[in-house]
Amino acid sequence: MGPAQSVYSQMGTMNHSIEIEDTGVISVRFKNNALGTVNYTTCATTKNFEGSITLVFSNGTIKIGGECVNTIEYFNVHGISHYQLPRSRNGSNDYTTYLGSMSNHDLVFKDIVNVMNNKRVNVPLVSGIDAIATVAFMESAKLSARKNKRIIL
Repeated sequence: MGPAQSVYSQMGTMNHSIEIEDTGVISVRFKNNALGTVNYTTCATTKNFEGSITLVFSNGTIKIGGECVNTIEYFNVHGISHYQLPRSRNGSNDYTTYLGSMSNHDLVFKDIVNVMNNKRVNVPLVSGIDAIATVAFMESAKLSARKNKRIIL
């Protein structure tokens, strides 16, 4: 979607005795004028029922979902008949009371170490610029929730 232009969010700690919000809604306007939303919670009772990412764009719609965000639940993209998600070597993160998303975090950390040690010749999975932009976006979302106003990035 490209860089974000502005963000407005509401967040709260609704169901856990923790120092961070367990529920939030983030609305974002991108610099290309597209709109997006992020809705999250860790408050599902006893078991998570779904995690999903849905992309609705001019040439199609894709929803990746399922309990562990590992299933293509809807795929309709102009000019592409289908897509298969790669299987995780590690399976899902198991938190005893529920399963988390696919356990691929180790690949990101290994990639960072390889880049820092100059052992990777290809483009890294996540660039430093993208990582900084992600942190800035989340900091802006938290600031928006605290101040209850739209934040321009």
